[in-house]
Amino acid sequence: MSADKRLVEALGDMTRYQILKLIKEEGPMSVSDMSVKLNKHRATIDKHVKQLMKAGLLVRKEDPERGVFVYMLTDAAINVIEGIERAKESAPKPIIEMPVKKIRRIKIKKILPILKVLLVYGPSSFFIALGIIGFFIPEPDVRFLGRFIWLMLMLILALVWNILIRRMSEGSRKS
Repeated sequence: MSADKRLVEALGDMTRYQILKLIKEEGPMSVSDMSVKLNKHRATIDKHVKQLMKAGLLVRKEDPERGVFVYMLTDAAINVIEGIERAKESAPKPIIEMPVKKIRRIKIKKILPILKVLLVYGPSSFFIALGIIGFFIPEPDVRFLGRFIWLMLMLILALVWNILIRRMSEGSRKS
């Protein structure tokens, strides 16, 4: 892989750029220090630091006083950061800023009642629909009595399902 490609891939993630800016502003740092400052998991920072080292943007040195490795910027990293900052300053400012729509996360507490309704009424509705379909779809070899028995069996299955679910929910409320 070429050095340019590694550089582009290394700068393709905002966390890696934040790591470079943090080291530029505060000096050599350990992975633990970076994870605290950036409020990210240590393993995440470590993964990103390794990619930055492969791209030649960071070097690692041992800090004998603290007994940890600290990471420092290379000259290439300093040039890249300064170039990005210059490009940000010279970039035209937008006339109208559009608000960014935040992605709403679906909370499990909101989904549970829906799942409960589907669990209670879904199979019952399926059994009833299956019974009605079997009763009304014309099959030349099946007599009326066979269709009627099929419908009754499906209705009984739906009833048994509802009874079982009701007993299970009553049992979970007591405990």
